[in-house]
Amino acid sequence: MDQVTAEERQRWIEYFIPLAEQGDPDAQLAVGIGYANGVMVEKDLMLAELWLRRAEEKKGEEATFVLIKTFSREESPKTLDIFAEKAEWELGAIYLICGRYLMRNGDVKRGRLLLKKGWEKGNIIAGISFISSGYGKPWRFFLLPVVLPLLIESVIVKAKDQADERILE
Repeated sequence: MDQVTAEERQRWIEYFIPLAEQGDPDAQLAVGIGYANGVMVEKDLMLAELWLRRAEEKKGEEATFVLIKTFSREESPKTLDIFAEKAEWELGAIYLICGRYLMRNGDVKRGRLLLKKGWEKGNIIAGISFISSGYGKPWRFFLLPVVLPLLIESVIVKAKDQADERILE
């Protein structure tokens, strides 16, 4: 990763913080990500959550996804608290993140259930993770006939959904 200069950091702060404080949801998302990653501002998960929650009010699950991903990366139990706030999520990626979090922390059965749900919501990576988690090693030989059609399907879905603003890259 490239080093950020003090001047770049200052310009970023002067640009995004005032916009975020004025209620701009894109700026709030950017500031939340900044605090989550600690690149442009000092890493602070409490401030990251604050700004991402504000962005969530207008941007919806896109901001929630970043929040859950951040807490999952930090191995925080808040990952599941945020996930439990809603009975049903639209983004399959949220199920992917929480399913992987549960599996890393020993709840394989529940983790696989969430991966399957993410797959049903259209997240191909969740589907591949669900299938592969059910096989012992060497699982790759058994999965190629299953994974290859999924990859082809994902290319088709991506082509169809390219104009959909809800799709995260």
